[in-house]
Amino acid sequence: MRALVLAAFLAVLAATGCGGFGSSAAKREISEADQRWAEASALAASDLGGGWGASGPQRIEQADDCPDVDLSDLTVTGEAQALYEEAETGRVILSVRTVFPTAGEARDSVARGSSAELEECLSEGAAEGAASEETSEFQLADARTEEVEPVAAGELARAFELTHEYVLGDGTRISSTVELVVFQRGRAVVALGFVGVGEPFLDSLTTRLVRAADERVEREPPP
Repeated sequence: MRALVLAAFLAVLAATGCGGFGSSAAKREISEADQRWAEASALAASDLGGGWGASGPQRIEQADDCPDVDLSDLTVTGEAQALYEEAETGRVILSVRTVFPTAGEARDSVARGSSAELEECLSEGAAEGAASEETSEFQLADARTEEVEPVAAGELARAFELTHEYVLGDGTRISSTVELVVFQRGRAVVALGFVGVGEPFLDSLTTRLVRAADERVEREPPP
């Protein structure tokens, strides 16, 4: 079940421009300095508090981009991801930090795409990602997406709420809530995904972690 939910969510991140590798995705020209910056200022386990542990790096190269949102004129110069899991509940947080050569390009990567385009793309991405992990015991039955008011962070922020419904082998249905916040500050774009199976995250926790991620970007000067 965890693998299926994560596969769906990783595809969602790619659809926002944070990891896609299709023809409309941003180009990649990674520089050593920007890569170090991306890794140094990513959300850390110490920001989360007790009960959370790192589950190792989670790469998203296998996912495709959102073809309706063309980022092919933009260039990624650094990127880092971190995955954290709460042992007691199984909730997951994925942090993706992407660096662009200019603040303008970083802002464009967040601003592009209408609500309707991204909502459709995120839902389709979730379904495609889940399909790669589906078994007779776990299947994605429905994926819905809505752009919502974001937590105040960075210079430009967008947020999406995704509701996924899964059918278990015995016919039981359970839901997974994914809250995605993407914000730009300077040359950096941070995407934070909060994945809760059966129980969504408290608003107070998502707000605190989004602000912690924003503060990390402010504290770490760019190269």
